[in-house]
Amino acid sequence: MNRFSRKTIILIGLSMILLTGFTTYKLFGDDDDFEIAKSLEIYHSVLRDTRIYYVDDVDYAKLIHESTSELLSKLDPYTVYYPESQIEDYTFMTTGAYAGIGADIAVFENQLVITDVYDKSPARSAGLRVGDVILEIDSEIVTAENIYEIKENVKGEPDSKITLKIKRLNTTLENITLNREKIEIPDVTYFGQIRNGIGYIKLSGFRQNAANEFQAALKKMNDSVKLSGLVIDLRGNPGGLLIEAVKIVNLFVDKNQEIVSTRGRVAQWNSVFKTESNPLYPDLPLVVLVNRGSASASEIVSGALQDLDRAVIIGERTYGKGLVQATRDLVYNTKIKITTAKYYIPSGRCVQALDYTHRNPDGSVGKVPDTLITAYKTANGRTVYDGGGIIPDVQLQSGGNSNFLQSKELQKLIFNFANYYRSIVNNIPNLETFTFSDSDYDKFVQYANTQSFGYNSRSEIYLDSLRVAAESDNIPELLQKIDEFKKTIHASESQMLIKHKEQITPILQSEIIKRYSFSKGQIRNSFYSDSYVLKGISLIQDTELRTKILSN
Repeated sequence: MNRFSRKTIILIGLSMILLTGFTTYKLFGDDDDFEIAKSLEIYHSVLRDTRIYYVDDVDYAKLIHESTSELLSKLDPYTVYYPESQIEDYTFMTTGAYAGIGADIAVFENQLVITDVYDKSPARSAGLRVGDVILEIDSEIVTAENIYEIKENVKGEPDSKITLKIKRLNTTLENITLNREKIEIPDVTYFGQIRNGIGYIKLSGFRQNAANEFQAALKKMNDSVKLSGLVIDLRGNPGGLLIEAVKIVNLFVDKNQEIVSTRGRVAQWNSVFKTESNPLYPDLPLVVLVNRGSASASEIVSGALQDLDRAVIIGERTYGKGLVQATRDLVYNTKIKITTAKYYIPSGRCVQALDYTHRNPDGSVGKVPDTLITAYKTANGRTVYDGGGIIPDVQLQSGGNSNFLQSKELQKLIFNFANYYRSIVNNIPNLETFTFSDSDYDKFVQYANTQSFGYNSRSEIYLDSLRVAAESDNIPELLQKIDEFKKTIHASESQMLIKHKEQITPILQSEIIKRYSFSKGQIRNSFYSDSYVLKGISLIQDTELRTKILSN
């Protein structure tokens, strides 16, 4: 039999064409092109000989895809290759549209768990709840090995059917059949008046219709009762399309005002984005809520409104993503998203926090050093800084930063208790004013005790490592001391839920509300306890203090 298969001959032929292209490329490039072309020729040779002579069959298409992704990962996390199989994911990222059942599904403890259900969706109509576990999809059992693959099977063609087997606590619900529909996830996930004419808009992304959704929500609130102020909530918003951020800022600032500029290696791609129309709400008092999860376009909105002294920014220092990406079409219906520039907000500062270009010797990425951080001035002469996100005018801490509060063990306990609570309390009379009481918290602690709740603290992890060494070295005295220390730690852990009651209670309250009225109910309920929102309300009502902050 001929050693060279048809596929091999095709591969060699393509390689020869590519090699010819590399040789031509060398003639027209800069000084670095020779080394690049040389490396590509070597790569081609390695691939060719491996394909011909390697002892076993190998999925070379997959191998090349993985090597391409690995190459791009060395640049930054935002430069990404999209093969044809992932184009649907790219479309969803930019438009928020897909065909499915209208539920957020996450992998949690090797299980597929429903974490939210959208309004007017097949999942909502079928009565699916937050906390439900998907055991089977179209009779295919979910396992640790196939969980990520089968998760994608929830999506499909519009009007196609899908059958689920659901576990809800100790009950199994079989053969729940739904019709997939076109689902469009809005960027404005909630809007409404909080109190005394103060409006609130929760913006979760910056996709293609974000500015239109934002403007429509604002108009609807203002038409109902003329607004006395607006709280814009950008917490946890990872960003999106730059132009949508510019359009949203344009609702509040004058025409022809520069909002953001981009500068990169290709000079002709550099751009300056200015407001194009007169503002619809030039005098509406504004506060913007941000946290460490606010990034990219969120930082353009909050940073521009800060630089122009148009809004008071409240919360935590933002993420610090000052990089701009452009998407280019490649052959065979593939795409590449490339970081092409950095962006600069009106004061002239860039908020990029990590320096991907000048990595540490070990390949890790360092933050912009303090020696390179520069001071800039806002329109009113206030001092602001570059080098790492937007620093709020009024800084608040979200709380819950201890190892215990961030532990997976506690997160799992809270999640499971919320499911349990929903199973024994069928209805809450007033979800908006619901509070998780002291007696409720006592029930939570009792529940934790029945679940053998255990928190593996750092101290305990270190002691376990020390125990292994002590056993190896046969030091019985040390082993005895380790056992004594562990008893002390366990006694301390049993009190952790009591110690952190103040921080855990609002998390529990929010998670329980989600079981009854999903994300929108969570937001409405938070208006009475969310320190960020309450601070925003007080600043809108306190004109003198707000003016002072924006002037100094």
